This record gives sequence, C-alpha cells and structure tokens, in this order.
Amino acid sequence: MNLTFIAPQYLLLLAFIPIILWLFWRSTTHLMPFRRGLVLLLRVLMIALVVLSLSGLSVENTTEQVNVIKRDVRPRCLRQRRRGGT
Repeated sequence: MNLTFIAPQYLLLLAFIPIILWLFWRSTTHLMPFRRGLVLLLRVLMIALVVLSLSGLSVENTTEQVNVIKRDVRPRCLRQRRRGGT
C-alpha cells in the first residue's frame, strides 16, 4: 500500500496544530475535563483530515495478481452446437 500526495506543501499546515490546540484549550475552559478533551480531539482530527484532503492524499494498493473471469454469453442453443450437442 502506497500513500501519495498531489500537493504535499499543504502538509506544512500540520505544524500549526499546537497553536490551534492552545487557542482551543483557552476557549473550552468552561467545559468538564472529559468533554474538553473530547472536543479538542475532534477538532484536531477534523483539522488533520482537512489538511490531508487539501494535500490530495491517495492510497494506492498495487497487486501482481490478476483474476480473469470467462463467461460464454451466447444463447444456449449456440453453446450446445459447439460442444457437439443438438
């Protein structure tokens, strides 16, 4: 599995997460500790996903195995003639 980025320069935005965390930490002082941590986690996750989408993250799964399915789509009467039937 390979991870590739179309615009990797957007990954530099991840460096701003500590600043964003500090700003959000100050704005959530009125919440209970569990809810405060959950809000911060969800905000960081959302920011990280936006940055990854801006950078054009794509996952490539390469495989060497090829599956071939062969099916005879001719009518039944033509298939029987080929096999020597009536």
